[in-house]
Amino acid sequence: MNLWHARQKSLEWLATELVEQNALVDKGFEMLDKCIALLNQQSKTSNDELNGRFARVVNLNLAKARNLLLGSYSMLLDALAQEAGALLRPILEVYELLIYFRLEPSRVDQVIDGKLPSSGKIAKTIEGGFRGLRNYLSTNASHVSFSYESSKHLFDHQTSEIKANQQQSVGVLKNHLSSLNAFQVLIVAEALRYLEITGYSKESLFEEYEDWRLKSIKASPFPVHES
Repeated sequence: MNLWHARQKSLEWLATELVEQNALVDKGFEMLDKCIALLNQQSKTSNDELNGRFARVVNLNLAKARNLLLGSYSMLLDALAQEAGALLRPILEVYELLIYFRLEPSRVDQVIDGKLPSSGKIAKTIEGGFRGLRNYLSTNASHVSFSYESSKHLFDHQTSEIKANQQQSVGVLKNHLSSLNAFQVLIVAEALRYLEITGYSKESLFEEYEDWRLKSIKASPFPVHES
């Protein structure tokens, strides 16, 4: 039995048909790693000042975001896209937390004091736009569910049997990788705003981000409306 058949096929596509998506996702993780390293430096420089506490708390959030994105990426390669949706819910929460802290840096003290509001209250405070997606994930991905959306990928309509192994297709994987890349773009944008708040001003990193962001938009199969 080959448990990794879908992953092996996905890795083949990443080296051929999906080489562009592969490079964009890899770049997203590279950008995140750079931001985390820079915020580590800032937290040491500022010590117990607000800037230092801010850098440490948001950096914990960024590291969590990186792990969740990487976990989701891994599951997508194994053709477990629906199950990967369970990780998308906390990815949304991490992203909204990043906005929450940026809008008022002193809010990081709520983490230190153990008084951070619930994710729902945070979403309302920042007027987050993911309520519909969050509700969908709660119903169909974040918990065990027998809804059609949650279980349709497990059913073989030709044989009327339950499938133990999930099939991978290059087109579906491409779409999922573009969605993952889109969340990377959002999260790295917040990380760069944090760096600006803490005094980082080297234009080269921001130019690097903008180049990657535009390439990500161009490669996406989804319509994108620039604000």
